[in-house]
Amino acid sequence: MVRFQLSMCTMVLIGAALKASALEKYTAAVYAHAVILTGAAPKLVTREKAVQQMNKNLDVFEEVTKTAAAMGSHIIVLPEDGIYGWVFERETLYPYLEDIPDPQVNWIPCIDPQRFGSSEVQERLSCMARNYSIYVVANMGDKKSCNSTDPKCPKDGHYQYNTDVVYDPEGKFLARYHKYNLFESETPYFDFAKEPQFVNFNTSFGRFGIITCADILNFREPAVSLVESFKDEVFTGTIYFDDFTFTELSQEAGNHTVCQKGLCCHLSYKMAEKCNDEVYAFGAFDGLHVIEGEYYLQICTLVKCNTTDLKSCGQEVDTARTKFDYFSLSGTFKTSYVFPEVLLTGTQLAPGEFEELDLLNLTLGITIPGKERTWTPGYAIS
Repeated sequence: MVRFQLSMCTMVLIGAALKASALEKYTAAVYAHAVILTGAAPKLVTREKAVQQMNKNLDVFEEVTKTAAAMGSHIIVLPEDGIYGWVFERETLYPYLEDIPDPQVNWIPCIDPQRFGSSEVQERLSCMARNYSIYVVANMGDKKSCNSTDPKCPKDGHYQYNTDVVYDPEGKFLARYHKYNLFESETPYFDFAKEPQFVNFNTSFGRFGIITCADILNFREPAVSLVESFKDEVFTGTIYFDDFTFTELSQEAGNHTVCQKGLCCHLSYKMAEKCNDEVYAFGAFDGLHVIEGEYYLQICTLVKCNTTDLKSCGQEVDTARTKFDYFSLSGTFKTSYVFPEVLLTGTQLAPGEFEELDLLNLTLGITIPGKERTWTPGYAIS
């Protein structure tokens, strides 16, 4: 067994089906975006210039939303920071923000865009939902004015929040969520939400909850309370840079156990056909994650290595050709809040192709029908 660093990045908002729905099945689209940036360090610009820059990313979002709707998707989840990027200073982010009202205002920005002042981004997102008859979940920046009567009011007289917004197929504004757990790199330009928010919204195919990225990582609020309220599942993506214990899958079938500290991960698998120029590794991590804050994680993962060198295991990989008949992955986790994810080749999600067999000592069973499927998990269980 060897120890290497696992490096993964999937910046995805989460949607969790919290209750049974009118429709027995629904199709969700999740889009990962290569953000069009102004540069490595964004400069202070006018609101007009900021809107022009955001429209470059929104143009891409509109095309993928149109495509998702044409393919039968009922809802699309767009990525965190996908509209304007990151690495801002507080004042350079401000032109990109909009005042996002309370969803109780009964508002369709696509029809009445000037009701709450400058709202070009909200108008475009609302029109995407309305024009393509699809639920749209997106991430943008919210600004809220404050004054000296608020002892926590920032010196510049307003709060800046990392915010999720939701629109229904008529373009109606349904939900707003302020991110509660920020990474350290976000704190120079975003403010923490004053308190955890347990935001959910109803659709024709179920009720969904919203949290963002770091909210899922070893924090009780709001993720655990949201799950406990509805006794269901929450799925998310995040960023890891941690020291895993890996073992190579050198045979086309087999059983492996990898342990690190108090966590043991178990794998049973069978490859349909193995490509000689591809290497897969099975790994475990149980320890303190120290990038963008500090929190404990327990992770079992099956990954394709970037090259045939085992030292590349855990590096970013986008495609794979090796085919699996099945695998079953389980771990001796210390918590019942376990979040599985499977990625196909091209970093596509794999809904409906895995089954959770036991939530306390979670087993993830995978069956990939036929030989036309190729896939590589980015991470299996975290």
